[in-house]
Amino acid sequence: MNYLKDFNVGTGLKGYLATVLGLNRNSFDIISSAPIYAQSKYIDSYFSHLIGLKQKNFWLFGCPSSKSKIRADVSKLCKTLNDTTEVCNFDAKNYHLIYASSEGMDDMNEIDKTQLLYNQYKAVLTHYISTTIPSATILKIPRVYGPNKKAGVFEKIRNAKDVDLLIRCNQDLVISYINEEMFKSWVESEYKNAGIITYKKRKKNIKFKKLVDLIIDNRLDKL
Repeated sequence: MNYLKDFNVGTGLKGYLATVLGLNRNSFDIISSAPIYAQSKYIDSYFSHLIGLKQKNFWLFGCPSSKSKIRADVSKLCKTLNDTTEVCNFDAKNYHLIYASSEGMDDMNEIDKTQLLYNQYKAVLTHYISTTIPSATILKIPRVYGPNKKAGVFEKIRNAKDVDLLIRCNQDLVISYINEEMFKSWVESEYKNAGIITYKKRKKNIKFKKLVDLIIDNRLDKL
């Protein structure tokens, strides 16, 4: 992946999507690695010493990764809002910003209140970043499934006390997604492009029962 040849810094680089992209290795996560990350001048100073590097990427991927985590502490969403405003105050000449938005930001009719809050959160930050830093790459990421996935519906299925009941309640559910290889290929082709980027290729579909079977049988490489 070409982006791995660049200097990469950001937030959420130990999370699922960043791990799929390989950013959990040899990247600088300012939250886990630098307690003083909130000082804009710190990152600016850090970048200024990286002489000779052709590309410096700031991956803004930090965000609660599941509805259960948001319900447990909704203040984490507020915290990432603060992180974003700090990032947008950095000297834009020093890095290229890549933000992990979500396709869900277009769905404001979501019945689940926690999911709706998440969608609204992504919509607000997408608007804020696109107007503050027009050169930023904003990835409207669709649902991503694969062997590295642990949170979300995967966690719900693994922890279900009655899997058969869960399947019956979702017997007609068909889930649209892209797998991890599709996600990596998409990011590789788009991470330098400015603006709000939507996934336009054909996605995969899977019935809920089939997904349950793959998770229980540990055959996620088939996704």
